[in-house]
Amino acid sequence: MRGGRLGAYEILRHVGHGATASVFEGRHVALGKQVAIKVLHEHLASDAQVAARFLREGRVAAQLRHPNVLD
Repeated sequence: MRGGRLGAYEILRHVGHGATASVFEGRHVALGKQVAIKVLHEHLASDAQVAARFLREGRVAAQLRHPNVLD
C-alpha cells in the first residue's frame, strides 16, 4: 500500500500492525498535513460488529484533545 492513495491521503510508509488493523504514516494531499491512517484488515471488514467497533474507536480517537496527542 506504500506510495498509494486512500481517498485524500497519500500513504508514505507502513508503521505497524496488530490483530485487527495496520497503521500507516500518511499525508493529506491538499492540506499537506501528516496523519496516521489505521486500516482494518480485509478479512475482518466483512464482520459488521468488528467494523462498527473500529468506527467507534476512530470517532473517539478523533475527539481526543491532550498536549501529548497531535491534532
